[in-house]
Amino acid sequence: MTISPSVHGLICYGPPSSLVIYNPCTRRSITLPKIKAGRRAINQYIGYDPLDGNYKVVCITRGMPMLRNRRGLAEEIQVLTLGTRDSSWRMIHDIIPPHSPVSEELCINGVLYYRAFIGTKLNESAIMSFDVRSEKFDLIKVPCNFRSFSKLAKYEGKLAVIFYEKKTSGIIGLWILEDASNGEWSKKTFALPNLAASSTNSRILKLQKFRTTDADTCEIIFTPSYAHSSLSSAIYCDLKENKVRKFVKEGWTENYLPCNADSVSSTQVENVMFL
Repeated sequence: MTISPSVHGLICYGPPSSLVIYNPCTRRSITLPKIKAGRRAINQYIGYDPLDGNYKVVCITRGMPMLRNRRGLAEEIQVLTLGTRDSSWRMIHDIIPPHSPVSEELCINGVLYYRAFIGTKLNESAIMSFDVRSEKFDLIKVPCNFRSFSKLAKYEGKLAVIFYEKKTSGIIGLWILEDASNGEWSKKTFALPNLAASSTNSRILKLQKFRTTDADTCEIIFTPSYAHSSLSSAIYCDLKENKVRKFVKEGWTENYLPCNADSVSSTQVENVMFL
């Protein structure tokens, strides 16, 4: 089961056979019509257009993988608009750039961005954009092949990609998309505050993962891969303000238990939309 990040107060989760839209504010949910994909894999995303106030769910069916990396090309794209009388899936027939979608996305100002792989071997990093209003897809060139531990982020209203310059150095790099049509990016670097930096340099580095939120300041959240009494529940780091907060959950055991945070948000919107 996959969980999409919160988009203007709504969350999309579940397997393709029973995708669910959940509103944490009202604690109500709806199950979307089933997608017929057979044995093919599906990536789902949710986007929001602030001008029209529309939510749209995008499902991309991937072809069977032909390479060892098990990545398949996007074959079918279907879109469903929430809150309409005819809440059914519509096929997108426009020609889109060949790519293999990745389940990591971010919606900014009515544009849904998600990571992808392109090239003959599907091993070149790229980012796809989906305009929620016009339902147009575009391929965005990236400045380099992004590392496996890089994440999509939002910085001053723009799409960004955040990554470790060196994983044990406490230095964070940030590529910021300045012009999507021309593939222009700028780069910034930040030094992690002491608390967060010490966590990345500790002997339990391999037990820590970092994620980003939808905050406009490129906020990073370090979460543990395992629940253990020696680990913090979460460390929030605001790169722009150079601030850090530590959260500890009491009652964790001395045994290392698998722990995973699928979706993290620090700017949850209270949405009273009735599902």
